[in-house]
Amino acid sequence: MKGVADFFLYQSYKAALFFLCSLLPVCIFSVYISIYLLFPFLQKKRYAIFITGIVGLIIFNCITALFFYVIMRPYICPDCNAIALREEINIMGNNGINIAIFMALVGLGIKFTKNWYLQQIQNRILARQKITNELKLLKARIQPGFLFETLQALYYKISSDKNQAAEMLLKFSELLSYMLYECNDEFVLMQRELFIIHEFIALEKMMKETKLTITDNVSNDINKKYIPSFILLSLIQNCVIALHDNQHKEPHYFDVKIHTESNMLYCKMNIQPADASPIRDVYATIINTFINRLEAFYTNNYKLEFLEEEGKFIITMSLLLLDNFLPNKIEEASETGYAYAHV
Repeated sequence: MKGVADFFLYQSYKAALFFLCSLLPVCIFSVYISIYLLFPFLQKKRYAIFITGIVGLIIFNCITALFFYVIMRPYICPDCNAIALREEINIMGNNGINIAIFMALVGLGIKFTKNWYLQQIQNRILARQKITNELKLLKARIQPGFLFETLQALYYKISSDKNQAAEMLLKFSELLSYMLYECNDEFVLMQRELFIIHEFIALEKMMKETKLTITDNVSNDINKKYIPSFILLSLIQNCVIALHDNQHKEPHYFDVKIHTESNMLYCKMNIQPADASPIRDVYATIINTFINRLEAFYTNNYKLEFLEEEGKFIITMSLLLLDNFLPNKIEEASETGYAYAHV
């Protein structure tokens, strides 16, 4: 019973409490110096200064630990004799190096992990801002050559075939309205995107005598599926316009097949230019541009390939259709708030 009673007595913890008081200032100082003075040198990769600082901190901790222990020793061990040299070395080693430096390393680890995590959030925010800026840039460009040729074709059609000119104008206004006003978000409805692609192909066939065909075999469940904006439509549009920019007048064709399967979108384009040499690099540049954009959304979880077979270009793309993009918005808002609150 006496051992249990001693458990609740102050005298049982007095020595440990004063020992903690002698150790606490050293640990606090060590952690503070490590985080706020030495860590910036580690971030800037100035390793020589950082290592010199750690060595200096160890020496200072040993002196400080011994100083506070000498002050608190009468309370820690009232019946002990004078401090021997061996005891001084043990105090400097245990308190100044083992405990204080360990606490400093723990503090550095926590600080480094926090900074790394915040940097990852900041990188994702910058990636989203880059996507938003690219959307604005795409809207600002909207293929000026395509706009000019469409307006020019409308001008000639009005005088030659008013009915077809009216149909062209409707399709052109539908396409322009979609690109300017309905693509403000990062994701758009797949069903709407597919309809606009059909309108674009029909408009191109009215303007130019080119064999443009599109075949889609999509399931009914795509009505509520989303796709990143300015991906599928822009890819097809850029490829068609690059084909038309080819200076050769010999026949050429463009065939695109789109189908869905298990929340996956598959698109295959067969392009037969009159001469593949002048536009080979153009198509390679287009593919690289869209790979960078897809990487921001899917991070290797997609497929976009460009092949050439006997003067014919084959472009294949597969990517995941999303059920809803609102969770991405919520995650983006929470990450943005957290990053700006802690950076």
